[in-house]
Amino acid sequence: MSRYSLETIELFREVMARLCRERAALCLQTGDSQPVQISTYTVELHFNQLADESDRRFFNSLPTRLQLPATTVDRLKHLAAAELRGNPEF
Repeated sequence: MSRYSLETIELFREVMARLCRERAALCLQTGDSQPVQISTYTVELHFNQLADESDRRFFNSLPTRLQLPATTVDRLKHLAAAELRGNPEF
């Protein structure tokens, strides 16, 4: 899974860089002198980074699938909100 994720992240970066180049070229063709810059930020999050050991164990033990119980989704949303609030860069 980690290798797949790494490849996906690199592909995303390449696609975004190409998109920026294509937008700049299009702006030059249409005569726009100030193309709007697109800034993208890639953030990698891993459950192993969680400070709370019980959260780490719980989320790392979840099976990989496309559906999760509503209570698990709610717990993840609350955890994500708390992590974002505690992140000074965000």
